[in-house]
Amino acid sequence: MSGVNVFDRNPRFVKPAAREAWQESFQPVLDELRAALQAHPPQRVAELAGAQWDAAASELRLCWLDRCYRIAWPDMMVFPIDCEEPALANVQGLLLYYLDRADGTPRAEEWISFRELPDGWLYHQAFQGYTGDRLVQALENDLADFVWRCKALGGTSMELGDKGYAFQVLPAVWLAVVYWQGDEEFPAQAHVLFDAAAGHYLSVDGLAMLGSHLVSHLIAVESQNI
Repeated sequence: MSGVNVFDRNPRFVKPAAREAWQESFQPVLDELRAALQAHPPQRVAELAGAQWDAAASELRLCWLDRCYRIAWPDMMVFPIDCEEPALANVQGLLLYYLDRADGTPRAEEWISFRELPDGWLYHQAFQGYTGDRLVQALENDLADFVWRCKALGGTSMELGDKGYAFQVLPAVWLAVVYWQGDEEFPAQAHVLFDAAAGHYLSVDGLAMLGSHLVSHLIAVESQNI
């Protein structure tokens, strides 16, 4: 399948006057992705991406963390499963790119850092700033709160750091969040890791978006201490 690069920008943060222009600028990327996907049988697209194909409804279905989406075939418009309004353009781009890039590679069960992803070394400091560092600031060195939030979001415990949890963020893409509690000598740390097969499904930009999305969800989970 093709290798279209998806520009990651959230239209919610764009000024209203510029939002329409931003959506229009994104349209050629979406059109190219849709054309690439339409060249393949939908059953095969679903198989390679770990998605579901509903022949009766003529749509693909998949979940991005805790929200599920349907992708109508053959026009390839993406909708939240419970909504008739199309998803935002950057969400459409991410999910269509995931479907287009997917090659069926199984989970590697080996964790790598953002720096180890293709081209990740160029952006790893920025990525750490809006993922691990942001999470540490929100948790205020509360390891128990980290554990509670990860469990609430459906994470699977693993033996990394003081505590670590793995998340199936897309059907074939796994991310992990690892936390080290701070003490008098060392500050608290948190890092988002990726299953080594993740690059078979998204570019570094898309994977950065997944990491940011996961951390935002963890921060948004209502604390057990509230």
